[in-house]
Amino acid sequence: MIDKLGKKVVKLVEQGSSKSLRAAAELYEKVAAAVEEEKGLVPSMDGYWEVLGRLWVAAGEMAVGKGWLEKAKRESQEVGGGGVW
Repeated sequence: MIDKLGKKVVKLVEQGSSKSLRAAAELYEKVAAAVEEEKGLVPSMDGYWEVLGRLWVAAGEMAVGKGWLEKAKRESQEVGGGGVW
């Protein structure tokens, strides 16, 4: 399921319109939720939150995107990754 949703997200992003980017962000929220639900599937969700934030920013939803990016940064710092922040 996650793989299929991910491929749909990529196709929507490739379209590049604000409507398709918004749809991609909404769909990617489902991807992230599915990954998060499967405890232990990934060591940290920070990368998923970062992608989600970037998708919302690309769709023109700066405040929503910023919220997800801040969540990504917090989680990255909590797990000691540091990321590129």
